[in-house]
Amino acid sequence: MPRRWWLAAWALLLVTLGSGTLLRIQWTGVVPAWFNSRYLLHAHSHVALLGWAFVAYFGLLFRDSRFARPRWGSLVCELLLLALIGALFAAYLYQGYAFWSIVLSALHILVTLALVWLWVEGPRRRLTAAARSWIDLSALWLVVSTVGPLMLAGGVPMGAVWIDAWVGYYLTLLFNGWLLFGVVGLLVDRFGVDASADVDGVPNPWVRRLMAVGVIPGVLPRFDPWITLPGLDWIGWVGLALVGGGLVVVAVRLHLGEAAPGDGAATTALPRRWLAHSVRVAMALTGVAVVVGGFPPLTDTLAGAHNLVIGFVHLHLLAFVTAALVLLLYRTGWAAGVLFLGGVWGMVAVLLGVGVFELLGRPVFWPVQQVLAVAGVLALMGVALLPLAGGGEGRLDQAD
Repeated sequence: MPRRWWLAAWALLLVTLGSGTLLRIQWTGVVPAWFNSRYLLHAHSHVALLGWAFVAYFGLLFRDSRFARPRWGSLVCELLLLALIGALFAAYLYQGYAFWSIVLSALHILVTLALVWLWVEGPRRRLTAAARSWIDLSALWLVVSTVGPLMLAGGVPMGAVWIDAWVGYYLTLLFNGWLLFGVVGLLVDRFGVDASADVDGVPNPWVRRLMAVGVIPGVLPRFDPWITLPGLDWIGWVGLALVGGGLVVVAVRLHLGEAAPGDGAATTALPRRWLAHSVRVAMALTGVAVVVGGFPPLTDTLAGAHNLVIGFVHLHLLAFVTAALVLLLYRTGWAAGVLFLGGVWGMVAVLLGVGVFELLGRPVFWPVQQVLAVAGVLALMGVALLPLAGGGEGRLDQAD
């Protein structure tokens, strides 16, 4: 993978974790609020999805292809993409959802469609058949998701219900569609399976197919005010159960840790084993959370516990997606691995734990925001140390 993409992804991950940590520090009240917390939250979430995850995913997807070669045209396009992401972050930080952030988001959608078109029509890098199936589905969900922001931009006067529906549509397709299928595809491509296993690395191709069938029904409950189909919430849950249950099966079957080297490079190989198994656990827990969170009798109750919802988002995007992309992109030494995993799981555990207290109606007497800020600092320090292990892609099938 070109080192320029490697460094760009790393820098965007630093900005993502840094902005999230700064937000937590502001919420502690021990320092002045340098930024509007609501705007900072928007900037953090958008740079996480449209900056870090976007660049890391497409960088991995186009590695070893003609798009990775340093030509003047491609370099200019890459610089414009980074400038757009930076401007998008600044716009949300300055004004939240307003004119410039909406315009820049629309431009980012055009870049998204262009990159997907290059993937579909251009000469692809060599992928296994199973990995290509996952990646093609992720590209489909990414394109379909772009309808959400377009409808949001054109329908603001229609009120909060319209906005909530299309925001939910967009985020659900990004979480359960693009990122979920895309990251699984990249993991399948990198690590593969034993020769005796089935082609997908899961019991049979029907797991992937059933997950794909479940994505769209899982979005339908977001449109409850307009779709008056009886039992819509249960139809949506069946879709989420297919997606989440399939992800659990993939987590069990995908060989993430078995290929780790057992030679004298244990000082760097062992942290990567931990990271690989951490991704597997987070993948399985994300699948369980998707199934349980969409179960109609529990949905409203669980959604009412704010920290539980935020904990699930961090489980999905931080412990699963971000950790998997770090595993695919970077070598991991002891310090980076321990700090990163400690910060990630500390944050997820605290958020989910406080969320359970919310459900039970019990007060929390310890400084939650301070603990979350410390967890953010640990994860940020771990990521800051990643370049010390060397450039290029970290692989489990090589000594680091």
